[in-house]
Amino acid sequence: METLHSQRESSMNSVTEDKLKPRKLTKYHLTMAFLAFTVLAVAVTTIFGTSSSGAQQPVKAKTSFQLAADNTSTNPDITLDCEKPRLTLAVMIDRSGSVSSVADNPAKYKESVNKFVEDLSNILISRDGDLDVLLWGYGSRSIIQNDKTASNQLVTKVDSTTSLEDMKAAVDAIFFSPSANGSNELSMNGNTTAYAKARGYNAGFETTGNYTLTNWDDALLEVKKLASSSDFNDPAPGKHINLALMLTDGAPNVNNGSNRTFEVGDLSGYSSADGRKYASQTVTELRTGTSAPKMAVRGVLINATADSAMNEVFGPSNWSKADDFEDDLAKVLKEIIDSIDSNIECQYVYVTPKIEVSAPTAVTVTEGGARTVQVTVRNLSTMTDRKGGSLPCDIRCTLTQAEFTYNGTSYSLPPIPFSGSGVQGPLTITISLGESVPGNQISITAKARFDASPMIRLAKSLESSADAFGDYWPTDATNVTVNIDRVPLPA
Repeated sequence: METLHSQRESSMNSVTEDKLKPRKLTKYHLTMAFLAFTVLAVAVTTIFGTSSSGAQQPVKAKTSFQLAADNTSTNPDITLDCEKPRLTLAVMIDRSGSVSSVADNPAKYKESVNKFVEDLSNILISRDGDLDVLLWGYGSRSIIQNDKTASNQLVTKVDSTTSLEDMKAAVDAIFFSPSANGSNELSMNGNTTAYAKARGYNAGFETTGNYTLTNWDDALLEVKKLASSSDFNDPAPGKHINLALMLTDGAPNVNNGSNRTFEVGDLSGYSSADGRKYASQTVTELRTGTSAPKMAVRGVLINATADSAMNEVFGPSNWSKADDFEDDLAKVLKEIIDSIDSNIECQYVYVTPKIEVSAPTAVTVTEGGARTVQVTVRNLSTMTDRKGGSLPCDIRCTLTQAEFTYNGTSYSLPPIPFSGSGVQGPLTITISLGESVPGNQISITAKARFDASPMIRLAKSLESSADAFGDYWPTDATNVTVNIDRVPLPA
């Protein structure tokens, strides 16, 4: 029995996160791991095959390591209202032993998370909107980290400078420890206040156990649980979780088991393969809206090699990688912010194209000779925002394929950026000997094209006049008459 106990102790130590950098797995390592898991599964099944009412719950048999299929579920689009946008963000913060064991990691981690929250809130507040942030710290289990009001309501709102600082304080208060266990209150919670215990590694769970493992499963299940509650189960803006973001420094090595509830026995009855499988299932459920409105779920892997696990749980295109807890993590989080702020309709502009052609009102031409004049085509387009508010016309109003025509001949002009002076082109007016010029007048016609794009659109009132490509040829003031003062050739 002592030998079996030693085997179990050795097995637990093998998954307790340490301070060493991840080492490359060889075929030898994988083969030995498979044999170890198989032997341990037989031993545990033998020891805990029977139990009494007062005995510890049976430890689940371990399964062999195997790669699961990559998660193919897709994230729903996150769109923000253009006016008063509201977004609810869930952040799962890995505070396992491998994170805490590097002295600088927690501070850099918190700094990056706070920068992310600040940048995201600035986007929303600038549009008269607000942000709700839900914080989880997770190791072997996941604990909500938000402060609470006197009436026990979570403090989640970030809609001002003051509330932003309060949220940063909540992030800064998250406790990290490389040696948290249920028998050591100070190590587990940092201090013995009721609030600290509630946010500690086991939230005051009165039992011994290693709480510094990595349990993605429990963190994702806790997000799902809150997303299904009455407080966050409304599809209206600001009343459901839009994005769940999991930050981790390595693959999971403990999970909640088949009953999907964290128990002390899970700390010794883990299965890495099952953990990835369960986490992938929950991610898919969150994305597809099982029991709660759909939400996007993304992962960020920091300073670790766990690509296959990230692919299995989040899918290859739905996680990012950072090499450290500072600059690279900040860069990854910025990319996520850019993807969130993707409601491009808020940035549409609408152009009403208009041109004006001008030339001298009268010219003198000697019969049999020629006279060169300058023809000017101006861009007089106007631009509005999506609500019809006037905007200064700029390069987005540029007209292309500009030309003017006289006597059946066309003269090309360069693109016309918005400018009061427009562009000019030379026109040579000729009067042949004996040529008849009706009314002693000539007509010059001009045209130009407005090129529509996904962001720069034709005014809605003109959409029916656009060509098959959504482009438009303005017809306002595109003709001009020039009076010809014809001078007979001297005898």
